[in-house]
Amino acid sequence: MMGLLLCLTLLMLFSIASLNVNGINDDSKWAGIFNTIMSYPPQVLFLQETHLTVNQEYMLPAYDVWFENGTYQSVGVLIAIK
Repeated sequence: MMGLLLCLTLLMLFSIASLNVNGINDDSKWAGIFNTIMSYPPQVLFLQETHLTVNQEYMLPAYDVWFENGTYQSVGVLIAIK
């Protein structure tokens, strides 16, 4: 029974966020998204349609970040894990 309670407690504390950001090339747009993420920081974060290019990197403090670049106007994903 104690193991079940521990599992339920861990599930309630684990958070995942997934956002379709439709491009974060604009610094002001990234700042708004960043502030929202940091207000409610999830343990796992997925950002789709980042539209990042090879020369762009966006880091998140306290997260390990992986991303796949796309072309200027297509695709790109970012995965961040605490």
